[in-house]
Amino acid sequence: MLTVGASHRTTPIAALGAMSAAAHDLKRRLREGGPSSLDLPVEELAVLATCGRVEVYAVPRATQSRAVSEVIAREVFDAAPPAVLPSVDPTRAPYLLEGDHVVRHLCRVAAGLDSMVPGEHEISGQVARAFEDVVRPEGRGSVLSTVAALARKAGSRVRAETSLGRHAASVGFAAVEIVCERLGWHEPGREPLGGPAPRSVVVLGTGPAGVSVGRALRSAHVGALTFVSRDPGRGHETLRSLGARVEALGRLGPLLRGADAVFTASGADGFLIDATMAQEAARARGGRRLLIVDLAVPADVDPAVAGVPGVELLGLDDVRERVGRHVSRRLEDLAPAEAVIDDVVGGYDGAARRTESLIDELRRAVEEVRAREVSRWLDARNGSGAPTREELDRLTRSLVNKLLHDPMIRLRAAAPDVEGGRALLDSASELFGLSAGTARPAPESTG
Repeated sequence: MLTVGASHRTTPIAALGAMSAAAHDLKRRLREGGPSSLDLPVEELAVLATCGRVEVYAVPRATQSRAVSEVIAREVFDAAPPAVLPSVDPTRAPYLLEGDHVVRHLCRVAAGLDSMVPGEHEISGQVARAFEDVVRPEGRGSVLSTVAALARKAGSRVRAETSLGRHAASVGFAAVEIVCERLGWHEPGREPLGGPAPRSVVVLGTGPAGVSVGRALRSAHVGALTFVSRDPGRGHETLRSLGARVEALGRLGPLLRGADAVFTASGADGFLIDATMAQEAARARGGRRLLIVDLAVPADVDPAVAGVPGVELLGLDDVRERVGRHVSRRLEDLAPAEAVIDDVVGGYDGAARRTESLIDELRRAVEEVRAREVSRWLDARNGSGAPTREELDRLTRSLVNKLLHDPMIRLRAAAPDVEGGRALLDSASELFGLSAGTARPAPESTG
C-alpha cells in the first residue's frame, strides 16, 4: 500500500488544481481501460482531492510498488518518482509514503491534523467519499476500505475525546472572516454592534465547502444568502435550513450584479466566472466594488478577473494566511489528538497487520513459483517461435499443479471428524468460495 501526494504544506494552492484534474483523469482511465492500458499494476486505487491536498492511494501488485509510484508521479504530479518517506516532508512534492506510514498519515488527515486549519470537520466527509469510490480493476480487494474505516474511527475519536474540533474554524470560516473585515461587516460568531450589516452574498457550490461558507455567513448575520447549483431542484434541505435560496447556474450573471460578496467552491471543470462575466457585472453595479473569494480546486474563477476594475479577487493562498492565526489558537490541542492517533494506529498492529503480512507472504510465494515455472518453460523452448496451444496448456497445468501441491497434501491430511481438521476444511471452502463445502460427520441419532 502506498500514497503519492502533494498538499498545502508542499505546493502552491493554484498548482493543486491541475494535479486534482490529472488524478481524477488517471482514475477514470484505469476504470475504463484496466491496469494494462496505463502500465499501472495496481489492485486498488483511490483519489483524495480537497482544497488543500491531492493524494493517490494505491495497492500495488506484488513487488510493483516502484513501478506504481513512477506512473502516478509522472501522470498526476509531472515529477520524477519520489523517495519513500516516513511522513510528509513540507519541502517535497510529491511525497511518497508506504505501508504503515500510509495508515498513520490517513488517520491524521481524517482527524484534521494535516489540514490548513487543524481539526476542521469537512475533511472527514471528504475522506469517506473518496474511499467509497475505490477503483478495483479486477473487482477484488478491500485493503483501502479497511484503512479508510480505521481513519474514520481515528477522526471520530479525536473529535469526541479532544477539544481540537470543538471550536468553529475552517477554511470557509476564515474566508468569511476576511470578507467581513474587508467590507466592514460583523465578524462570524459575534453579535451585531452597529455599522454596516451584511446584505447580499452568493455562494457558488453546494458541497461541503460551500455549506461551510454558508454556516459561517449565517454566524456573521448575513442578510440575503443565495446558493448557485447546477441542479437547483435537488433536495438541498441543508441549504434551506440556513435560510438560503437556491438558484440555477444560469442565473449567476444577474446574481453577480447585485451581490456584495461572492464565494466560489464548486471545483467544476473549467472557469464558471470569466473576465467578460465580471466586466458585465462591474458595469451594472454603478461603481460598487464586488469582492470574489475563490475557494475551489480547480479554480472556479479565471485569474484574469483580478484585472477587472471594480472587482477584487481573493484565493486560497490569501485565506491560508488567515488560517495561520487559527492554527496558533489550536496548537495546545494537538498533543492529545496525536495521542489518540497513536492509540488507533497501535490497534492496527494486531489482526489487520498480521493479515496484510500473510497476504504479502502468500504473494511472494506464488510469485516465486510463477517465475520459476515460466523460466523453466522458456529455457525448454530455447527461443523457438510463437508458443502452441499445447505448450501453453502444459505451462498453465504445471503452474496450477505446483501452486496446489502443498495445500492439497494438507487438506487430505485433515481429518473431518477432528476439530482442527474440520476448521481447516471449512476455512478452505470459505477462502476459495467452494460450493461443495466440507464433509461433516453425521449427527448422532437421538431417537
